[in-house]
Amino acid sequence: MAEGPAHAPAGPSGLFGRVIEGWALLGGIVLLGVVLMTTWSAVTGWVIAKPLPGDFELTEILVGVAVFSMLPYCQQTDANVTAD
Repeated sequence: MAEGPAHAPAGPSGLFGRVIEGWALLGGIVLLGVVLMTTWSAVTGWVIAKPLPGDFELTEILVGVAVFSMLPYCQQTDANVTAD
């Protein structure tokens, strides 16, 4: 019978933990905004042939912001992706 990991990673606690969780949630909201912006740009580009100007640049910048805002939470919960 297979059992789970020997220890479950503990999440951040206290005020600092709440700040880290808030940053991660903010990163998720930014990422959701990028998805909505990209969808809007694609739909308007297809329907009226006038997409949102600068959407590629905004996507690049905002995805970077979202990823880096989620990294502290991933580090605290041992959820970072590793390659062996």
